[in-house]
Amino acid sequence: MKIHIKKIAKTNKWVVLTCFMLLAFAIDTTEAQRGCTDPQAINYDKTAVENDGSCIYLETNYTPICLSVFEDELNECSGLQFLGHKLFAINDGGNGPQVFEIDSMNGQIKRSIWIDGTTNVDWEDLTADDDFLYIGDFGNNLGTRRNLKIIKVPKSELGSDTASAEEITFSYADQVDFTPQNRNNDYDCEAFFAYGDSLYLFSKNWVDEKTRLYVLPKSGDNISVNPIAEFDVNGQITAADISDDGKQILLLGYTEQGNSFMWLLFDYQDFSPFSGNKRKIKLGSVIVRAQIEALAFQSNDEGFIGGEDFSVIEGKFTHFKISQWINNPSSTNNFAAADLLHLYPNPFEEELLVDVKTDGLKIKKIELYNSLGKRVIRKRKNLKKRIRINGNKLESGLYVMRIFTKKSGVIVRKVVRL
Repeated sequence: MKIHIKKIAKTNKWVVLTCFMLLAFAIDTTEAQRGCTDPQAINYDKTAVENDGSCIYLETNYTPICLSVFEDELNECSGLQFLGHKLFAINDGGNGPQVFEIDSMNGQIKRSIWIDGTTNVDWEDLTADDDFLYIGDFGNNLGTRRNLKIIKVPKSELGSDTASAEEITFSYADQVDFTPQNRNNDYDCEAFFAYGDSLYLFSKNWVDEKTRLYVLPKSGDNISVNPIAEFDVNGQITAADISDDGKQILLLGYTEQGNSFMWLLFDYQDFSPFSGNKRKIKLGSVIVRAQIEALAFQSNDEGFIGGEDFSVIEGKFTHFKISQWINNPSSTNNFAAADLLHLYPNPFEEELLVDVKTDGLKIKKIELYNSLGKRVIRKRKNLKKRIRINGNKLESGLYVMRIFTKKSGVIVRKVVRL
């Protein structure tokens, strides 16, 4: 029997090549399926089926509704937490070891519960699970504390005027320097929540303006814990909470310049909070908001924010909603109206043209945002059938154009500056 070596070699060559092409196609397909899955993001990828945490958003500004000003007895509100239909609050360090039940309609104190056997060194946040209310006594402005603790109060005792408590004591395994550095260290903490069998703590970094995530068990003494993740929040985190369904996390904070914000974290994987979408929501100046220090979900998409007195500004009790960012993801994209426009050249160099294809489309204004969500161009005059956008002063990169029309809503288009 003759064996055609050349023919076999040729056949094997094509088999190998075919397998390689199929493998490459599979790899490409797998990679194509990962991306930004939020239609509200400027880099939304409609082919992506798995979120890779890459979503970028336009600058988002929001004003929570102010319900009232806190009474003097609660003018340093540093923590809020819902238990069933009741809302509880605490004061910051230096006050008595009291938990207050407050009215969710106006923030007024309904009654107080004295926590026996403990002190308020620096109470900073509240959270709860099915059995306990947890008080975070881990404020650490100087960066010197070696007595960090979380106080556990049985929920069954919160109906009385006094309640007992036990403590979880812990330390940061990554902290080696305890030199006093007032508001100039990265080992302060004012935010945590309970989820599953763990407590999730978010550091308040005064120096690098990031936050580190620490995960603690719900009982124990002298626990040494290392951070498991880090996120650049560009400010100081003062409170945290998780929605009832576990799908949304909010981190509350403010910047060194006195501007308040929330980070909305959602669509994360394997309960890794920083792995999914991260949208920054600007809340305005502390001059208006007061020094916001407390946060509590009431449901999956709304809740309350509490503020401490700041200089002559009284601490405020406000209500927020986040449904506009999680329940209606495509509300800002008008794909039908977009067909009535032609943007060219795209990518562009010095000038971008916007042609209106029909007389029925009337443009009110055009805004251009860079990849960080900052508006770099606004045009409200000479908006005729051909509109010229001057890009001479723009840096190279991805931009998002928002075209506001009179009857067709907002049209969103991506453009690239070479």
